[in-house]
Formats: sequence, structure tokens, C-alpha cells
Amino acid sequence: SSFNLSLISAQGSRALTVVLVSMSVSLVLIFLLGRLFKLGDVLSTLLAVGTTICGTSAIAITAPLIGSKEEETSYAVGTVALWGLVAVLLYPVLGQLVGATDLQFGLFAGTAIHSTPQVVGAGYMFSDAAGQLATAVKLLRNCFMAPLAMLVALWWSKRNPSGEKINWLRAFPWFLFGYFLMAGLSSYGFFSPYGLEQFQAAGKLLILLAMAGIGLNTSFEAFRKVGWVPLLVGGLGTLILGGFTLLLIRVII
Repeated sequence: SSFNLSLISAQGSRALTVVLVSMSVSLVLIFLLGRLFKLGDVLSTLLAVGTTICGTSAIAITAPLIGSKEEETSYAVGTVALWGLVAVLLYPVLGQLVGATDLQFGLFAGTAIHSTPQVVGAGYMFSDAAGQLATAVKLLRNCFMAPLAMLVALWWSKRNPSGEKINWLRAFPWFLFGYFLMAGLSSYGFFSPYGLEQFQAAGKLLILLAMAGIGLNTSFEAFRKVGWVPLLVGGLGTLILGGFTLLLIRVII
């Protein structure tokens, strides 16, 4: 409820262009980077979708669609969570140092940081206005998880035919219904100012719990089993997404 759909509509095609182009180009580049480092299709795909789309949620949705092993999924989750945390700590500081506006940083954080809790945290560390815009941009980005998961599932079934039927219900991020409901109610003034304050306070607590949950779900044992090369690829992927997003914002916004 802390964000309003008008935040996205006010930016129109420019915000959509930044999100779509950055997401599409980075997705392909990170997958190819994983292949270059000989990570295999599964781990390369998980790192690509986790970095560019929706963090650990994207990995959780994609993993069963492509037959990911437990250690591969755990490693991808840990890698994306770790580099997302680095982004949360560094990006707001860098944004302040370079004099970024609330619009610039909100759009950047919403596009370039991995998981939703990380985006919200970084946005509000910069400013309330940037936090609201970053959350709204991340909502827009999350909407592409379902079609991407379906495309990945189709691509994988043709690349690795096994005869198994695709479970399309797994390819849909059901949590988006909550986003749409609360955003719609907030947009039409359903909540009082006091109610919004209470929802925002509760939301910040839930974000804190979500970040703690991501940490508790991260297994460093997976790093030892799979090796440290994928961690490097995850870091390079974060730089690719951040750098390309920054370039687009400078050119388009």
C-alpha cells in the first residue's frame, strides 16, 4: 500500500523501456557468461533469471521447470541473495555521492537490484520517494516473471525432451495478486493516511523478516560443493545489470 500505480503511469514508456531493455539484454548476457565459464545450462539459467527478474522468487519458480538439482538451486539462491545484499549496502551510498535524483535512483534500484525486499530496502535507504518508485518499478518487473517462466519451460522442454508435462501453475508468481490488490486500493484512496502509515510500518517489518529469511535459507555449504566460479559469474552479472541499467537511465530519462 505504500506505492501508487500512478508512480509508474507518470513515467510511461520511458520506465517501461528501461525495464524491458535492461532485463532482456542482461538476461541473455548473463546466461552466455555462465556458458562461457562452463557452468551448464541449468545454473546459467537460474543465475540469469534470478539476477534480472525477481531474485530468489524467480529461481524458486524456474528451478522445477528445468530439472534443477538441489545444490544448483541452493547455490543460485545464495549467490543472488549475496550480491543483492552488496547492492543494497552500496547503491544508496553511491547514489548519494553522485547526486542522483529520487526519480533516477528509484528507477535504477527497481530495475538493477535482485529481490523485492532488497529493492524496497535500498530505495527507502535513499529516500521515501525513491523507495516508493523503486517498489512500483519492481512490481512492473515482477510481472514479466510468468511469461518468462513459460518461455523458459518451453525452451527447456525442446532442448531436453523428457516426455514430462510442464506444470504451468508453477510458472506463475501468485504473490503478485497481493501487489495488485494493495496498489489498486492505494491508488483509489481506499486507505486513510493513518491506515497507510500502519501498513507502511508493518511492511517495513515484513521486509526485515524477508531479508532474514533469505539469509537463513542461504547455505554456504552449497558454495563449497559447486565451487566459487558461479559466485564470480553472479557478481559479474550484477555489474552487467547495474551498468546497463545506469546507461539506459542516462540516455532515456
